[in-house]
Amino acid sequence: GSPEPSVAPDLAPVPNVVGMQRGAAEAAIRQAGFVASVSYEKCDPDDHACDDRQGVVWSQSPDAGAQRERGSTVTIFANP
Repeated sequence: GSPEPSVAPDLAPVPNVVGMQRGAAEAAIRQAGFVASVSYEKCDPDDHACDDRQGVVWSQSPDAGAQRERGSTVTIFANP
């Protein structure tokens, strides 16, 4: 019963797409090796970071720079 050799997952940093148009953000995420999932939600206008132009990405999960396995999903939140 020898242990299986551990295969290191293929990690890549998540790109920062906040402030981009949704289409550009999706392209950047795909280029980085991830799958983009878009959630349309309006950002909180009271939040000083809220950029409420239509189609602008105002949040992402996981955060930019996080190491994630290629092919995993990055969720972006864009204004409808």
